Amino acid sequence: MSPRVARISALAVAIALGLAVFYHGPQLVLLAGAQFLLVSWFALSIVTSYAGGIRLPVSPLSISLTLFWLWLAISLWWTKVPVTSVINFWWVGTPALVFWCYTLSPERNRIRFWLARFLPAGALALCGFAMVQLFVRHEPPRSTFINIHSFAALVMLIALPLSAYFLLVQKQRSRRALVYGIGACVFAFFFAIASTEGRGTTVSLIVGMTVLMVLAWKSVGTRPIAVLLGLLVGAYLAANLILHGEFAGGRLATLSDPASAGIPRFLIWRGSWDMLMANPWWGIGLGTYYLAWPPYRDPTDASLGFFVHNDYLQIWIEAGLPALLLLLAAFGSALFLLVRFLRHRPPVTVRLEALGLFCGLAAVALHSFFDFDFYILPVSIVIGLALGRFHECVSGTSSVRERTLQPKKILRPWLYRVVVVSFFLAPLSYFVVLGVSDQLFKRGFTLAAEGKLPEADAVFTWAERLLSFDDKVLATHADLYRHVLQRVPQAAESERRALYEAALAMLDEAQSANPYRPLIYSVRARLLEENRDLAGPQWRTQAEAAYARALSCDPRFFWTRLAYAQMLLASDRAMEAYGVLEGGMYYWYYPVKSVLVYYESTARLARQLGQEARAVEIEHLSEKLRQAIAGMAPARPIAPDLGLPAVMSAS
Repeated sequence: MSPRVARISALAVAIALGLAVFYHGPQLVLLAGAQFLLVSWFALSIVTSYAGGIRLPVSPLSISLTLFWLWLAISLWWTKVPVTSVINFWWVGTPALVFWCYTLSPERNRIRFWLARFLPAGALALCGFAMVQLFVRHEPPRSTFINIHSFAALVMLIALPLSAYFLLVQKQRSRRALVYGIGACVFAFFFAIASTEGRGTTVSLIVGMTVLMVLAWKSVGTRPIAVLLGLLVGAYLAANLILHGEFAGGRLATLSDPASAGIPRFLIWRGSWDMLMANPWWGIGLGTYYLAWPPYRDPTDASLGFFVHNDYLQIWIEAGLPALLLLLAAFGSALFLLVRFLRHRPPVTVRLEALGLFCGLAAVALHSFFDFDFYILPVSIVIGLALGRFHECVSGTSSVRERTLQPKKILRPWLYRVVVVSFFLAPLSYFVVLGVSDQLFKRGFTLAAEGKLPEADAVFTWAERLLSFDDKVLATHADLYRHVLQRVPQAAESERRALYEAALAMLDEAQSANPYRPLIYSVRARLLEENRDLAGPQWRTQAEAAYARALSCDPRFFWTRLAYAQMLLASDRAMEAYGVLEGGMYYWYYPVKSVLVYYESTARLARQLGQEARAVEIEHLSEKLRQAIAGMAPARPIAPDLGLPAVMSAS
């Protein structure tokens, strides 16, 4: 029974990681599937602990990590966007979840046996795909990731513990094949990291490697350290040679002027700090940063606007100061346990493994000051595994206290299983509902785009029943009714009023569920404008207020600017319309063809109003944008939740 449980647990982790490396935000079914497997592993660990008891280690690391996870749950009480925050509770809390999954598993040794082989093999597969992108497709080597530096962070997290193992096996002269094989893997990982040209990743890797080599030197001697250092330097030299010197002469050279090199992030951090000061203590809600961010965003900021590029600042903004302090306490506890562990002079094998795990975690922790590793699901899963094994290593010689719960003293085996399954049924059901609702939403949108409106209506209704207060579904459903209203004859007043009131009710629910989403107000404005007879004599005032609210939520929402300007032009308010359009011209936009419509409309209106010089300037911007679009690769999903797709709101 035990080997089978270990294989099932390891397989669950492997599949969860396989789903996670393809999860970039919009594919909630992948997040739901990965979390379903991880929680199932948790439940399996608890169920199989009946005979031996549930052993709970009591250490600074286990306590601070658990309190961090608990605080994330508490912060759900005051979030303004419950659906998004619950998703992010599981997302951001993944390291704590996986830590306890591993720690409570009675089959840790067998699970570790499988994971120690699967993780490097999986990382090698990702690196292989990245090399195909680099050498065959002539693309940035990002593997399956959207953000190339997230790929590098994941590889770094696996490369450093493997480097520690490489230091150990070099002393085993009878296993030359193993030494060469591990060395080749380490070189491949270093080369993949170097080929991403990440400055923050390189600095973090160098810091982690320096700590590892300094602390391991007395245990392994000079020669293994020199060989490992040679692999690192050789990998970076080879990558720089293949990149024609662009890395060392370009990217790394910018570190000589940190103020200039960090300008893009400084723009984000400055606005994010202002955002933090508006609510510095308890946070605005997990996962809501990107929703509340647009009004604080610098007009020249060319990032996608979903992350702070500093996890500590983002967690502080979203979950409050207690979350930040508890997260820092977890990392501080790991350092404390390591120091206490090393003072006990443990065996060299365990010493090197603990050092490798700690240096990998420390490197990612440092890298997270410049990126968003804690919001990347596969990185979070591996962090949880590394924390669990590190804690296991240092607990053996650090006198970590342990409390054992004995459920067999109070419950029969069958009743114990019922209790455990009942406890985990709620989160498991939630992940099923989340995945199915997301698929229904996407199916409904596809049907709506194909003109199958009744079918789309039925699918959206089911999605709402499964996941109530999902503002994305509600706003899309309301927009669908807006389209249906355009097809209903004016004479069918009762039918039109029923649809109109149903759409308004959905928008009210959506606004209550997420007051940050500009599309809710944009759809409301267009619904009022297109159904003036149903809206009453105040339709114009209400529509203008809704348009203004949408633009206050996100000044870059150019489709709303176009619709608002069109309404103003229809009432002979050309200068006001031009002011609305011109107000968005100073913002950076992601290069997509739909932005050209906005630029061209603004230039045309400027020329009609005699603003010839400004019209020429805008046309010049349009041409530059057109050239940028022509040189871009095909689009990939880039956002955790883009909201209502533009094809419906713009039609």
